[in-house]
Amino acid sequence: MFGEFHRCLDPLVTATGLALDDGQVSSLYRHYQLLLRWNSRMNLTGIHSPSEIVRRHFGESLFLAKAIGPSEATLVDIGSGAGFPGVPVAIARPSLRVTLVESVARKAAFLREVVAAVPSVTVLHGRFEQTEINWDWAVLRGLPVVKILPDILTRARRLAVLSSRENASEITGIPTLTRTEVRPLPWDPRTVLVLAEICSSSRRPER
Repeated sequence: MFGEFHRCLDPLVTATGLALDDGQVSSLYRHYQLLLRWNSRMNLTGIHSPSEIVRRHFGESLFLAKAIGPSEATLVDIGSGAGFPGVPVAIARPSLRVTLVESVARKAAFLREVVAAVPSVTVLHGRFEQTEINWDWAVLRGLPVVKILPDILTRARRLAVLSSRENASEITGIPTLTRTEVRPLPWDPRTVLVLAEICSSSRRPER
């Protein structure tokens, strides 16, 4: 099973330009194994093809990790669900301090098991709107940005969103975001990563 995972992952890692060591690949594989095990008991992902799981979940998350870079920063993954993109980002960028926010108790329990071996990650069970923390980066995938945008604007300095190309304009047109950039995935240009800085006037004071 590890061989199949590695064969699917390797070309995606190459396409992102990341350099992962054996320990990082093993950590990603552990996440993959737990995802398959827990998905048999609860709905973590509707994708069942191993190659599609690796491509859609792990590949997209690693593309985001490459864009963020190896800085020592804080990052929140909003509505982390099965741990994407936050867990692979934390594995690929160990200097980041990552918080996974998840409102569903069973999914939060899954995330705690996944990150037991990833010391740079914290899991918060609750809604993002109720958090009282500021972060350097807010990242999300598969969630409507506009609904939670007011809370993101006050809690983060930068935003990274994995989105369809069709929905990217909804994000790039937001006036409180500056220096927006849209990067298509090398293996599927229908999916894009939108990066933006948040106007400092929108953020609340540091606590």
